[in-house]
Amino acid sequence: HRASLFYWLFQKAIPSLVGNEACQRVYLVITDGDSQQCTQMDDAIKSVFTKAKRRRCGWHIVDRGWVRYVGSFRGRRDPRRADIDAIVDEVKAWLYSLIKEIETVECELLARDTVSCTCAIQGGGHVS
Repeated sequence: HRASLFYWLFQKAIPSLVGNEACQRVYLVITDGDSQQCTQMDDAIKSVFTKAKRRRCGWHIVDRGWVRYVGSFRGRRDPRRADIDAIVDEVKAWLYSLIKEIETVECELLARDTVSCTCAIQGGGHVS
């Protein structure tokens, strides 16, 4: 059911609202990694946003990856919790800065090949 919603959104609604010319000026699409969303966006890139590339959101890569593969120390009763939280925050900040550098270089490369490039580069947290 969600796949059909993403299909409608990316291949019907957005092109109808903004027009095909605007869709052709999209060069970078950042997704959260939802498999149904990514599949439908990849299909839409082939047919609607033909100049675009897709990449995953830096916040989702770091934060969700951390929770999935490392786990969370938040809420655990440990006398070293403050120290652990500070280390975790430093590691995440370093990962966010690395992703920001990669996104900046990617935008510069895209801008070199196109008339305009607009990239939302996220800092150290998720933007709602």
